[in-house]
Amino acid sequence: MERNFVISVQIDPGKEIEPSKFKDIALNLKIRNIQTVDVNSSGSGIKHDSLSLASFFSDCGFDVIPHITPRDSLINAVLGQYLTAYAFYGVKHVLVIRGDERTDFSLSFGSGKQKGVYETYSIGLIEALDRLRKEREMDFTIGCAFDQTTAFWGPYCADFDVEYARLVEKKKAGADFVMTQPLWRFSDWLLAKNSL
Repeated sequence: MERNFVISVQIDPGKEIEPSKFKDIALNLKIRNIQTVDVNSSGSGIKHDSLSLASFFSDCGFDVIPHITPRDSLINAVLGQYLTAYAFYGVKHVLVIRGDERTDFSLSFGSGKQKGVYETYSIGLIEALDRLRKEREMDFTIGCAFDQTTAFWGPYCADFDVEYARLVEKKKAGADFVMTQPLWRFSDWLLAKNSL
């Protein structure tokens, strides 16, 4: 990914079996000269997989940035899925996120609500992807999330210093770029920019 301003449209995976909705979206984005699509990962029920959906948009000629998470997956399974998306569909960028906790428990089995299962968190997945690209001599970029917005509002307020320290760890693990919600203070943007 070149170092310039990128307009990216985020796509939320759907539950549809018929792919016509996404074909229409791709056509409309092409008409508007959108070149990059980032594909969200969802913890709310059974939806299309972000890597598979990103592969579809890549096949339509878009640069894609699928959000991938270690939630409810083994690391080797995520790496295998990415290897396929890279080799067969040219997916050259990923955004590693922790992944929201599950909100749809309609398919829970047994008693009680089942939470997401994590073999590792985002920093561990970034490390694994970085190791994969070095060992296989693959050319792709790894993005990470900077969760700075939770430091200012929301029910799960995080400490800004903690989030910034995690951003630095993500960089050490192998992250090449950062995606974030809007930054409301210029000083926060400078911190994020200077960490990478």
